[in-house]
Amino acid sequence: MKILLIGLGGMGKNHLRVLSENPAVLTLYIYDVNSDLVNDHADSNSKMSAIHDLDAFVDSEESNQINGIIIASATSSHQSVFSKIVSLEKPTFIEKPLAASLAEAEQMMNEAKKFNIEVMVGHVERYNPVIKHLTKMLSEDFLGLIYHINTQRVGGSPINKMKAGGAIFDLAVHDFDILQFILGTDLEFLYAHGHYSESISSATIALKSGDINCDVHVNWLTPVKSRKITIMGENGMLVGDLILQEIKFYPLNQELLQQESQQNLLSFFEFSEISKNSGECTINLKKNEPLKIELDDFIMLASGDLDETTSLPTIHDGFKAVKIAEMAEKKIKL
Repeated sequence: MKILLIGLGGMGKNHLRVLSENPAVLTLYIYDVNSDLVNDHADSNSKMSAIHDLDAFVDSEESNQINGIIIASATSSHQSVFSKIVSLEKPTFIEKPLAASLAEAEQMMNEAKKFNIEVMVGHVERYNPVIKHLTKMLSEDFLGLIYHINTQRVGGSPINKMKAGGAIFDLAVHDFDILQFILGTDLEFLYAHGHYSESISSATIALKSGDINCDVHVNWLTPVKSRKITIMGENGMLVGDLILQEIKFYPLNQELLQQESQQNLLSFFEFSEISKNSGECTINLKKNEPLKIELDDFIMLASGDLDETTSLPTIHDGFKAVKIAEMAEKKIKL
């Protein structure tokens, strides 16, 4: 298996680490605009081969030997890089967000269709065991009727905020994809508000899926990093922590509901005592590194051995996330 990795920055370094540890990858071609960085990595690992001129490599006979391409460069470069490599007609993985704008995302979709190549987008949270398990629980009607879903993705400010493209494109696109994935339907954009100076550093986006209301909260400001999803339904509440990779279930507190329905006057301490008995239970999950599982799927795709039942985040999924992100940004910048 020969893979071309383009971009060795933030997420690119993670791809480099995972791919270099994967025994299926025998040759890893690496390219970045920083040639010194490319040389440093190529010199440290015999399976890595340095590329310093991407255009020349694409035009070379050697490029025909690669099995797949991963684009992990800055979001602003995704469309131009994709246009350079698409003619190779190789399965391609593009880090999220798919593109820096809806127009660029649409152009990339058209190019992928023209050259008939399979494109996978790096919506890595789909591979988080929390999201996989929640999707299964909802499909089994565990909570009954779903009323509301709230996501929180805060903290973890990037070093280069302008390069990251704002908190919506950097963070919220994860949750747009998660919501559409676990609900199995497209989202309707309602409104957004947030803080904007040189870039959007915080935002709350309201969305709707049928009768289910969804709120997405993102920021680069919170000093503590948090990635959570809360799903409220008629049977109780599920809270998933995507960092700790655990799910807590809170069934409806029947005692408290009974007291309130009888209009009993409870003291603060009586109320607190009843509230303590929430029946909280933790659902233990088998933890993993989502990026490793995600890239395993891409390698299977590139080798032609992917199981037909495997659901991948496609270029169309990436397009839908970018579409919501752009609507939210425009609303906040008004």
